[in-house]
Order: sequence, then C-alpha cells, then structure tokens
Amino acid sequence: MYDLLAILICVAILIIYLNTKKYYSIQALSIILLFIVLIILKIKEISLNLNFDKILLPVIIFTVIAIPVLIYLGYKNHLLRIPKWFFPLLPLYLIFGIGQQILYQSIFHNSINHLLNNQILSVLLTSIFFIAFHIDKKHHYRLLKIITIPAIFWTIMFAIQPNVIILGISHGILASLYYIFEFKKNIIKQEVFISK
Repeated sequence: MYDLLAILICVAILIIYLNTKKYYSIQALSIILLFIVLIILKIKEISLNLNFDKILLPVIIFTVIAIPVLIYLGYKNHLLRIPKWFFPLLPLYLIFGIGQQILYQSIFHNSINHLLNNQILSVLLTSIFFIAFHIDKKHHYRLLKIITIPAIFWTIMFAIQPNVIILGISHGILASLYYIFEFKKNIIKQEVFISK
C-alpha cells in the first residue's frame, strides 16, 4: 500500500516539476512538501547505506570517464573554462545529487521493486523516471543522449548496493561539469532567481 502511494507521489512530483516555471513558486513549495511526505512515508527504506565496497570502483571509473566527455562538450561549445560560479555550484549540486538519488533510488526504485519484485524492470522504470526529470523543452534531445547512460548506470549501481551518497556525489560532480561546459550564463542565478 505504501509503495503504490509513494510511486503516485513521485509521479505527482514529476508532473508538478515539469510544469514549474519558477523555483520560487507554489509549485516548488508543493514539490518540497510532497518530498517531505515521501521521506516520512518511506523513512525506514531510505538507504543512507555507508557500505559502498561493491560499487565504489565502478562509480569512480564511470565518473572519471564521463569527465573528458563533458570537457569535450565544453570544447565543442567553445565553453572550455571554469567560471567563478562553478565553486558555489559544486557543493549545491552535491547536495541536490544526493537528494535526487534519495528520490529516484531509495524511494522510487525501492517502491517499484517491492511492487513488481523484478529488479530488471525496476531498473528500467527507475531509469525512465530519472530521465524524465532531466528533460526540459529547450534541451530534450541533446540532454536525452547525455543523461540516459548515467541514469541506467546509477540505477544499476543502486540495485547492486544501495548507497545514495556515492551515487549522489557522482551525480553532483557530473551535473556541475555539464552546466559549466554547456551554458554561457550563470546557472545559479538562472535556476534560483529566473524562470526555467
């Protein structure tokens, strides 16, 4: 019962998020409130597991391989520089990365897996859910190519060993690099103060 409710709340968060124009809005507040409800509902299952011996090396290798790919994107977009706003962006995205992994993996993946009792299908559905959060109207085809492999990889890693911290760190590092090599404008000002 709680698993189905958690999945429905996750889908509601996704729908609200995709229709949110500004981060300072009623929609953003409702996302935060629904996320808090999810945490309360699934507190026993949220995996802040500190064991990562099985996934540490693959996650490090994946992250290290992805960094030159993102640097290449920056070179291709003539944005091969480290702007001043990268340094506040990185810790912010490390926190967001862990928070997103809690939502996508600890809550959504675990709930789907409990209902279906099929790890492969759960990984597939969680990856689709993850991708859906990262696709916007402006960049959907380009970002789809970039986010699909990490979404599947991080979900498989979570299925092997549920550690949202190591996955969130990888997610935060790669998301920060993606933004500095993909956008000319200060993404912190754009995301926090201006509409999406």
